[in-house]
Amino acid sequence: MALLRRLRRVIFYQAAALLRICQLAYEGCTAPDADLECRDQIRAALPPVLEKAALDRKTFADSVDLLWKLAGQDGRTDQRQTDHPVQVLQDLAEFKRWKPLEFNAGMVDAAKRWIAASPGSKPRVSPLEILQPLLATEVDEKESDGAQVTLKQFQLDPVAVSSLRRQVVDLVLDELWSPDRWRAVRAAETLQKALQYPHGFYGYTVPAEQRDEWTPDFLETLGLLGDRVATRPLDPVVAIAVRKASGGTLVLPPAQLGQQRDRSWTRSRTLSSTRSQWLCTMGGGNCWLT
Repeated sequence: MALLRRLRRVIFYQAAALLRICQLAYEGCTAPDADLECRDQIRAALPPVLEKAALDRKTFADSVDLLWKLAGQDGRTDQRQTDHPVQVLQDLAEFKRWKPLEFNAGMVDAAKRWIAASPGSKPRVSPLEILQPLLATEVDEKESDGAQVTLKQFQLDPVAVSSLRRQVVDLVLDELWSPDRWRAVRAAETLQKALQYPHGFYGYTVPAEQRDEWTPDFLETLGLLGDRVATRPLDPVVAIAVRKASGGTLVLPPAQLGQQRDRSWTRSRTLSSTRSQWLCTMGGGNCWLT
């Protein structure tokens, strides 16, 4: 334990050694004869060290995979604690001025591995929760030199992050039709993050034209969702979650509405800074009601 606490202060250029120590500690605390109290203490001490190891390209994948294992075993309800593996993974996924986008892309690849490795199961945490920071339109940063904390914020460029956002949205849409409602509802909650305009931090007011730059991205996301719903109905429980996520739009199959319509359908869509509105008439698919 004392060694792991000291390792928090080790610079990340020793990433390979840090990772190996973490792997050995994890193997020891998960052994059948491991002391329960010691096991919990080691699990709590590992995430901050693994975060350092993940800052090296060579050890990134193994570090985040071990963090994911810890996230599934951590029973703490407050995931916002700085040493919680979920919080550490979200911090690694978040956009930073100093961090190359390849690290953010690496988190998407990791989430794809985790989803593929657990088809039909219900993990303690959804991989999509880890990716929510990648759907942000703005980022707030806190810097400390030991004597003071500096609060900063910056607006993201929709063009620069569009590729990563699209990958996350595609994962979300796939998970909306998961046979497990828990996973599908978690996907709907993540969808909500993909439809939020920047609002500004620390007194900064986002110009209207800067907010409007995100509208095409949001419309594309809603269009992708609408195209899928048109051919494959959503589970009613998931539809309600999607309604909440999309700002008040409800998705239900026509049979549930007690209506019979032909297969032709029309839709019009508008998007404001506060909500999305879809008006459509459709048969054989779904009806979106505002």
